[in-house]
Amino acid sequence: MVKVGDILPAVPLQPKKETKKTDNAGKFNKKMAASINALDAREEASSTSQTSSLAGLMHLQEIENRQDCVTLSFNRGEALLSHLENLRQGILWGAFSEKELEEIKIDLAKGLQKGAPPPLKDIVEEIEQRVHIELAKIEMSKDLSG
Repeated sequence: MVKVGDILPAVPLQPKKETKKTDNAGKFNKKMAASINALDAREEASSTSQTSSLAGLMHLQEIENRQDCVTLSFNRGEALLSHLENLRQGILWGAFSEKELEEIKIDLAKGLQKGAPPPLKDIVEEIEQRVHIELAKIEMSKDLSG
């Protein structure tokens, strides 16, 4: 238990003394404002650098996407040329595999890769047109012979 005599007497609150202004008045505020401005400038610079690095990454991704389009379009042209060669050999031998003809039709249905450069796109479209013509010739010959 606590005895009443052990408690120190309460000390009355002292009235607040007036602060004395010195010659340095306002310098602290100016230094704080300068520090805050410096921090703001650093944050802006870092956000700008983050934005520019993000823009750089997006640009690299676009380049990769364009390169992928070129590669896919090129591969499509190569595959169609291979099909044309198989059709030519089939014409020479006088026999066509129905499976081969279906594969060609499926490849033609896929369509051209969007985003391919115009010269490559034109070449692949010409190859596609040639494949369509050869398939039409084969279909016509089947109808005439069958």
